[in-house]
Amino acid sequence: MTVSPGKGTFGVRTVVARGDRSTAGARLGVALWATAALVLVAGLWASARPGTPTKPPVALHQRVPAQTRPTVASPALTVPAPARGYWVRFGPLGDLEQLGNLVDRVLERHRVVGRVQTEWTVRAFRVTSAALRVRRAAEERCRLLAAVGLPCDVREQPDGSYLLDFGQFRDGAAAQRTARAVRARGYSAVVHPVRAPSYAVVVGPLDERAALALARTLHESGVPFSLTRR
Repeated sequence: MTVSPGKGTFGVRTVVARGDRSTAGARLGVALWATAALVLVAGLWASARPGTPTKPPVALHQRVPAQTRPTVASPALTVPAPARGYWVRFGPLGDLEQLGNLVDRVLERHRVVGRVQTEWTVRAFRVTSAALRVRRAAEERCRLLAAVGLPCDVREQPDGSYLLDFGQFRDGAAAQRTARAVRARGYSAVVHPVRAPSYAVVVGPLDERAALALARTLHESGVPFSLTRR
């Protein structure tokens, strides 16, 4: 230890020697090393004791097997086979009232009821012009076409437009000839098929005797019919 002059109570200042600091650091290191050794020995002793259960490592992500739904077999669909026998189809007729009277006669005489079928057939062909917005222009065009042998009528439509109607033809070829004649004069013309409903009745299945009796009644009525066996 060195003493140097200075101000103070005793007139001197004491300086700690450097050797004292080194000694304190060494003591602290020894204490830390001893503590670590004790902790290590205690851990080894605890793990080596008999009867101490060891816990298995816990999985952070445990995969759960996917659950499969039971497969339910859908029941098989069975389509019933068509009944065998004789089937009678009469018609088609365009007059629904006439067909109704015939059905009543068949029911009264043979005690059978059929199913009505509706068919749409082309009955005629109509020739018209394109739509015109002004009635006066439609009348003037109709007058010019009538002068060259193509008579027509002016018909007002629900939307307020006007058509030149050149008539209805049962023959499609005749309707096409009229339309071509109108186009040859520089005007538009369109052929429209006119469809109308017709009705037929199908009865069955019947046995052979009932089918033949119904066929005789239809033949007497003059109605077209067909007889098939399925």
